[in-house]
Amino acid sequence: MSNSKTILILGGGYYNVPLIKKSVELGYYTLVCGINGDYPGYQYADKWIDVDITNKDGVLEIVKKYNVNGVISTGSDFVLPTIGYLVDNYGLIGPTEQAAFLSTNKYAMKQSFLKHNVRTAPYKKVSSFGEACCFVVDYGYPVVLKVVDACGGRGIAIIHNENELQKYYEIVEKETKLDYLIIEKFIKGEEFGAQAYVRNGELTFVMPHGDIVYHGLTDVPIGHYAPYERADELKNDIEEQLTLCVKALGIDNTAINADFILSSGKVFVLEIGARAGATCLPELVSCHYDVDYYEYLLRMSVGEEMMFPEKPKYASFVETLQTQQNGIVKEIKILVMPKEVQSFNLYPKVGDVVRPFRNAYDRIGTLVMRGEKLSELRTIRGRIVKGIKISTK
Repeated sequence: MSNSKTILILGGGYYNVPLIKKSVELGYYTLVCGINGDYPGYQYADKWIDVDITNKDGVLEIVKKYNVNGVISTGSDFVLPTIGYLVDNYGLIGPTEQAAFLSTNKYAMKQSFLKHNVRTAPYKKVSSFGEACCFVVDYGYPVVLKVVDACGGRGIAIIHNENELQKYYEIVEKETKLDYLIIEKFIKGEEFGAQAYVRNGELTFVMPHGDIVYHGLTDVPIGHYAPYERADELKNDIEEQLTLCVKALGIDNTAINADFILSSGKVFVLEIGARAGATCLPELVSCHYDVDYYEYLLRMSVGEEMMFPEKPKYASFVETLQTQQNGIVKEIKILVMPKEVQSFNLYPKVGDVVRPFRNAYDRIGTLVMRGEKLSELRTIRGRIVKGIKISTK
């Protein structure tokens, strides 16, 4: 297959590997840029270019030199400011730099949410422990303390009392490059999410999904499933909140990753990302609708029109794998995978270091399944996870 268009993918990490492979398969001339290192995606690209993806002008020079037609990345907010810069300065398709800022800075995001009547938790910008205490006087415990410039569950803590607030304020503060945090009222409820795409101001599809959450210092999604059992019941509220978010953040011509919480029968917005989700969410979309979502993202990024199926076809289940082992891997054993497994990846090899799971950056692999019934997939998942044996020394 040949294609005259050139696509630039920012970063060669695990989340981008399927995107890079699909771009090459579709015949796009596929450039990947990122710093020198052991990043698995580089080997699959037509060309890897050694440049820091946060160096906006450096990446723009690459775009000009190679006459790039589209720029894209998945799974991380880290690259969005650069994508926005390229959209504004070279006319590529994607979120603008302003939209990228609003969807990556949690404080700016919350400000925009309130201006546009998005249903979200009360919050305050704080620069000291004392200011955080003042917020608690008004709203009580529990609260959530967050850095505004990180993703993947980093720099977030759920706080239940003053001792925890004093302890974790210092810990969370170390995770930011800025001189402030935000503190929010903790909303008790059920976490779930949605994948969507907005094209020329219109949502082309919305796929709610259930979340599987790891409860640590904060709640970190480690897996997802579809269909979400309350999708039909909440459809109107989900779409209304997403529409408000799109307007509030000025997001357009991009995938959307939405984090929600259901409380007292209402959908509250936690965060909105102007990109496809992490933790195998593109694979979840692909399995649920029997499409290749990576192809959809790539073709849309260069202006090709793609129609999305109206109805899903399969139940789907994805998970990023974790371990509580700590040390150097000396032996790995896994089960033979059943037909429902679409992909299974275990990152560590003998001799690699593993550590107990804390946030999304500690994942050790991925599991993607589809089938007729979600209940059957859950049972299969249990057997597979139980059958993964990692010994360390």
